[in-house]
Amino acid sequence: MIYNIDALRRFVDSLRSESIYEKLAAPPPPIEKERKLIEPEGIITLSGHTADINSVAFSPDGRLVVTASADGTARVWDAATGASRGELRRHSGSVNGASFSPDGRFIVTAGNDASVRLWDAGRFEQVRMIRGTFPRPVSGAEYSPDGRLIVAASGEAAWVCDPNRGEVLRKLEGHTGQVNSASFSPDSRLIVTASADNTARVWNPQTGESVATLFDQKGPVLNAMFSWDGRSVFTASEDYATRIYPREAFAPFDELRDLIRQRVARELTPKEREDYLKEPESQ
Repeated sequence: MIYNIDALRRFVDSLRSESIYEKLAAPPPPIEKERKLIEPEGIITLSGHTADINSVAFSPDGRLVVTASADGTARVWDAATGASRGELRRHSGSVNGASFSPDGRFIVTAGNDASVRLWDAGRFEQVRMIRGTFPRPVSGAEYSPDGRLIVAASGEAAWVCDPNRGEVLRKLEGHTGQVNSASFSPDSRLIVTASADNTARVWNPQTGESVATLFDQKGPVLNAMFSWDGRSVFTASEDYATRIYPREAFAPFDELRDLIRQRVARELTPKEREDYLKEPESQ
C-alpha cells in the first residue's frame, strides 16, 4: 500500500475530533450499534500478486514502485495511481528482492532459482542474467549507489557483480552461516552483510577484504544497513535487539590510523607506532 501523508493527517485529526465529540455527547443508547470501519483517504492498494510480497522499493524519482513476490514475478506499478505498469516474468521460483538502479533505467531481481536478473525498467524485458555461481537461492541483490556494482547474498557469502558484463567479480567469504542481507554504504566504498552466524561484517568491495566483524548479537542477524551518511551501521537480529555501531567500529585501517593520530594528545611510542600504525621502529 502507498500512503498519502497529508490525507493520513486529516484522517487522524478527524478521529481526534470524533473522540472529543463522543466524550461530550450524551451516553450512547444501551443497544450496541455496529460501527462501520472508517478508511482514511489517500491509500492506494497495489493488487495483482498471487502470493506473499517479499520486497517493495521506489524508483529514484519516486514515480514507480517495484514489488517482488513468491508467485515468481516482480511487478512495476505507478506510485500515484497504483496501476500496474509491467510484469517481470523469467524466474522459476520465488522472487526474493527487486530494486531499481540509481539512474532508474534498470531493475535487479534476486530469486530462489539461484539467479540475479537485470531488466530494462522501461520495456520490462530481461537484459542480463547472472547464474551458475550462486550455491543457493539468492536472498537479495542491490546496486551500489554509484551504479557500478551489484551485491548479492547467497549461501554463506556475498557476491560482488559487474552489472554491465553480467559477471561475478569477487566472493566475500568469512561468514559461517547463511547471509541474509548485503548492502552498500552511501559512497559505494563498503558493503555490510548480515548473517545467521550471529555477526555482521563490513567489506571492501574492490578487494573482497573483510574490514571489520561486528559481534555482540546473541542470535542470527537478519538485516544490516548503513545510515544515510555512512557514519553508522544498524543491525537487526533475532535476539529482539537493534544495535547501532559507530564509524570507529568498522572504519577501514587508514581511516582508523588518522583517528588515532587526531585523538592521541601525545607522541606515540615506537612500539605503539608498530602495533597501531604499521610503521616500523626507526633503527
